[in-house]
Amino acid sequence: MIYREKAKKALDDLYSRFWTDGEGGHILPTHCGVIVERPLMIWETAMMLIAMETYYEATGDVETKNRILGTWQYLKTVFTKEQMTGGYGSPPNLALDDTGWDIMAYLMIYRITGEREIGEMVLDTLMGAYDHWKDGTLEEGLWYNDWAQYNDQWKSSYAVSLLISAWEFCRLTEGTELYSRELYDMTLTLCRWVERDFRRDRRYTVKNGLPDGGDLTVDAVDNLYWVDYNKDRKGAPELNGPSGGTRQYDIHELGSVSAIFINMGMAALNVKLYEKSGDPRCLERALETSRSLERVYDHHGAYLNDRDAHTNATMLRYYIETVLATDRASDAQRDLLFRTADNISASGSNCGGVYYPWWGKICTPENVSHPQLEYFRDNLMVNATSVTMICGAALLEAKGYNPTYNF
Repeated sequence: MIYREKAKKALDDLYSRFWTDGEGGHILPTHCGVIVERPLMIWETAMMLIAMETYYEATGDVETKNRILGTWQYLKTVFTKEQMTGGYGSPPNLALDDTGWDIMAYLMIYRITGEREIGEMVLDTLMGAYDHWKDGTLEEGLWYNDWAQYNDQWKSSYAVSLLISAWEFCRLTEGTELYSRELYDMTLTLCRWVERDFRRDRRYTVKNGLPDGGDLTVDAVDNLYWVDYNKDRKGAPELNGPSGGTRQYDIHELGSVSAIFINMGMAALNVKLYEKSGDPRCLERALETSRSLERVYDHHGAYLNDRDAHTNATMLRYYIETVLATDRASDAQRDLLFRTADNISASGSNCGGVYYPWWGKICTPENVSHPQLEYFRDNLMVNATSVTMICGAALLEAKGYNPTYNF
């Protein structure tokens, strides 16, 4: 079990830097990824929890499960239930994405424990987020943020974290008192919104899309997803329409008009929609996106860590479950994950247990160079996101798949 061993080594490296055995044992509190006395947010911790859960699913390791639960007990001493499930627009549910990652952490605990109270937290936070950030009606989608935060406001497909959590919650609770048909219907509405405004699958014109009042022609057709969408967003290069519409194929490391986690999440979500509805178009969309992931995100044989090095592995477990660990994927698609894990693992060994955000090469102290190098080295989320890719390879291995190449 090569990748299980690599994943254990990587998690041990994270524990050596970001874990304490005090207070029953938990992930150390961070803010902006750096260790602090008391956290302001939950989502940062959630990034490491996602790595741990992926490993736990691959191995059934009881120690990992206990570490997850110990961290949950710690978080409950820092944040009240009211803070965890509300207060939208302020920490810890500062914006749509922070709330989405928080919910993923709650849902993880619910999957492990089955405790009704935690299930209620998942439901309450999802419903509250939908209500708080909706643009009038859910047909017009969700705002990313409150206007007062930046004197600016836009929409975002970061909502995928809410959508896939809501779908999973509905699946887990169907037939029980916790099930909410309202949540299910609202989630379907938001799925249609994402497909309409964010999917890059057609050529179209956005009237008054440019700041000078001119039209914006959108002709990126690769079945990936835009990250942000503007609605009368003055001061941006695109007044209306997708953010990045004036640089449509600008997909690169540490900055992009798309995002690998959004594409993985939407592919996984479309598979789940297909399995529920039997609609072949849902499966077609999923496979179109997964094929583009293979083509666009192949960076020297490994995944491109494009938009958000803090969160780019959040949807990997769902993507493995619905695509990579099925006959819907090719060996070449699975090899992308395995080689990514190989590179990250070797980089961590070379760099003293630091897991940098460059996945297409093997990092050494001599070839790592970036203005934010110290930030990447010390940042919990950046390290945990890279480690999650290794844990994902361990999960794919546990499901019976192995690389078709010799590393």
